[in-house]
Amino acid sequence: MNKITADNVIEQYIKPLYGFAMNKTRNIDDAEELAQRIVLQVYDVLLKKDNFIDLNSYIFKIAHNVWTRYISEKQKHICDKSINNMDLCETSYFIENKIIENETAGILRREIAYLSAKQREIVVMYYYKND
Repeated sequence: MNKITADNVIEQYIKPLYGFAMNKTRNIDDAEELAQRIVLQVYDVLLKKDNFIDLNSYIFKIAHNVWTRYISEKQKHICDKSINNMDLCETSYFIENKIIENETAGILRREIAYLSAKQREIVVMYYYKND
């Protein structure tokens, strides 16, 4: 296909391809990145090939393939973190302490709620305002 025809096809499919990307990613930045990759791939194919039986299906098949590669790359980046140098016991200790602190804070809030308004005001002023 010649360049002018390929440009016209790309102009027609810019919004639908962006919509496809937005539907798949649900994030504007990721959708722009994915749409850019899709348009580049479609443009490359349009310039190399002349005859298409169903251009619409072909374009969206390319879009789907680019999306699967994009997701695969994203998952590889997520799984790249190594746990060799992590101290898992220490992390577990911090998580347990955080849970205990949250439970203790909840119990204190409940007990303070049972106090009279004047007593609550005194507790709050003594412990929270008087650092």
